[in-house]
Amino acid sequence: MRNKMFKIFILLTLVFFSIPVLAIAQETPKIYQAFINDGFDRSGGGYISILDPLTLSETNRIITPAINSQRLTIANNENLLFINNHPFLDEKRGIFVVELNSNQIIKSFFEGVGVYTIKEAPDGTIWALLDQVNQIAIIDPNNLQIIKTLTYDEAPRNVIFSPDGEKAYISFLRKDVLIIDFKSKNRIKNISNLPERNDFQVRPQELEISPNGNTLYVGSRGVLSIVDTNNLSVENLVLRESGGVGDLLLKVSSDGQFLYIGEYLGIDFFVYNTRTRELKSFVITQQIGTANRLELSPTTDALYINRAYGISIFDTRKQIFIANILTSSGVGFPNAFSDGNTLSGNFSIGQAPTLSTISPASGDNIFANQQVQINWQTTVAQQSYSLASHKVELSTNGGQTFTVIPGAEELPADSRSFTWTVPNIQSANAQIRVSTVDLSARRAASTTGAFSILQAPPIDNQAPTVNFNSPIGGETFTSGSNLAIAWVSSDNVAVTSQDLSLSTDGGQTF
Repeated sequence: MRNKMFKIFILLTLVFFSIPVLAIAQETPKIYQAFINDGFDRSGGGYISILDPLTLSETNRIITPAINSQRLTIANNENLLFINNHPFLDEKRGIFVVELNSNQIIKSFFEGVGVYTIKEAPDGTIWALLDQVNQIAIIDPNNLQIIKTLTYDEAPRNVIFSPDGEKAYISFLRKDVLIIDFKSKNRIKNISNLPERNDFQVRPQELEISPNGNTLYVGSRGVLSIVDTNNLSVENLVLRESGGVGDLLLKVSSDGQFLYIGEYLGIDFFVYNTRTRELKSFVITQQIGTANRLELSPTTDALYINRAYGISIFDTRKQIFIANILTSSGVGFPNAFSDGNTLSGNFSIGQAPTLSTISPASGDNIFANQQVQINWQTTVAQQSYSLASHKVELSTNGGQTFTVIPGAEELPADSRSFTWTVPNIQSANAQIRVSTVDLSARRAASTTGAFSILQAPPIDNQAPTVNFNSPIGGETFTSGSNLAIAWVSSDNVAVTSQDLSLSTDGGQTF
C-alpha cells in the first residue's frame, strides 16, 4: 500500500510540474512572416522570419531556399507550419510543411499545382484549395496524409467555417459561394447575387464570418457583400465608385462590431461598424510597401497589417495607426519582400506602460512666446511590449479639453522631453498631458498640475524720450527760492524710473 501511494504521489508530482512548462511553451507569442528574396529569380526562394511581437524584431529565421513563401498557417497545436509556394512566382507551386521544433521542412504536397488558401478546420484538419485541378484537399496534420479530396467545376479561392463547426463556406473564381455540410461535405445551398469578379485576381475571393455565425462577408473588387446566413439575402456595399480599391482583405473583430477591410496590394483601408453601418476610410502610409494580409491579435487591441516590407499596427479601440515597423532588410529592390504572415501564442502577456509628467510643475508661471521644456518619465515592465510613440497635448481650461501640441503628435518611443514654444495666449488654468502607446495598443497617460500662461511684455527695442517744459533755458533764479521743474517722458513699452541731476558748469558735469 505504501509503495502504491508513493507511485501515485510521484505521478501527480510529474503531472503537476509538467503542466506549467507546456503552458509556457504554448503561450509564447510569435509572428511568422513569409519573405521572398527579391531577385526576380523564381528559384531564389526566401525565408520565414519569426518575430517577437513585444519588439517586432526577428528572433529566428527558417530558410526556405526552394520556396517563394506566400501564405502561412499554424496547425497541430502550433507544431507545424504549412507554407504555400506562391502560385504565380514559382512553377513548383504546392505546399511545404515545416516542423517548428526543428525548423526543418518535413513534407511537401501538390508540386506544380497552385494553392490559393490553406486553412485549419474546426476538427484540426488542413484544407488546401487547389487552383488548376479545381479541388480542395483535406490533410490530416497528425500523419500528413490526404484523407479526402473535394472536386468542383471551377477553382475554389477561399474557405471559412461557421463558428459552430457545422458548415463550410467556399468562394470560387467567378461568382457563387457554396455552403456545404462540414461533416458530410455535401452541398447545402449556393449564395448568389454576388458581384461578378475579375477572372484573374491574385488574391482569393476572401471570406470572413461574424462570431455568432449570422453574417458572412465576401470581398470582391471594390465591393463588400454582406450575407445574412439565415435567409441568404445579400447586400452589396460599394466601398468606392472608382479608384484604386482592389481585391479585399477582411478581418472581423472578436465581438463582431467592426469589420476591417484592406486593399490587397494597395493602400486603402476601411473600418465598417456593423451596428451603426458607418464606414470609415483610411489611407495607409506607403513607406513600407502595400498591404497583403490582416491578422487580428485575439487578446489585445492590435490589428497587424502585413506589408511588403514590414508590418503596420492599427489600434482597433482608438481606430488609429500606431506604428509602421520595417521588418525586411529595406524597402524596394533588391530587398526581400513579404506576402503573408500568421500569429501564434498568447498575445495578452505583459503589462501596460506607466508614465508620469515632471514639468511644468503645478503653480508655475510661464510666459507666452517663450520656449519651455516639457519632461516626463515612461517605464516599460519586463516582458512587456515596447513603446510605439508619445504624444503631448495642452489644455487651457483645467483639463476639460486637450489639443495636440504641433510637432508633438507622434514623438519617438525613446522621447522623454519636448521643447515647447508657448503660444501667444493667456490661461490661469493650463495643463499638459503626455500619453504613450505600446506595440499591443496598450496606453498610459499623465497630466501635470495646473500652471499659468502669462502674456509676455512686448519687446523693448526703442530708447525712451524726454522733453523739458520748464525751465527751458535763459531764466535767472535766486538761491533758496523754489523752482518748478516740469517735463514729459515716454517709451514704447514703459518708463520704469526717472532721475533728476544738476549741472553748474554748462553741462560738463552733472
